Amino acid sequence: MRGSKAGWLLFVFALAGMFLGNRVGDSLASALPALAHYGSLSMAPRELSLLDLGLTFGFSFRVNAAGVLGGLAGIALARRV
Repeated sequence: MRGSKAGWLLFVFALAGMFLGNRVGDSLASALPALAHYGSLSMAPRELSLLDLGLTFGFSFRVNAAGVLGGLAGIALARRV
């Protein structure tokens, strides 16, 4: 699969892998504390004003080590689909 559809599929699989990996890392934190250390990926909020309409956008992801592994697994899975 090529084009924008493949890009969106890759993005969704990576996000799903990160989410599931974060949950697994949180649940295994007592047994493997290294999986529970969080890092942050973020873009500060930006504001755009047009006439009287104001828009603010930004994002923030908190990802632990298991989330990174889950994201990589999601990317590998998306490439096989």
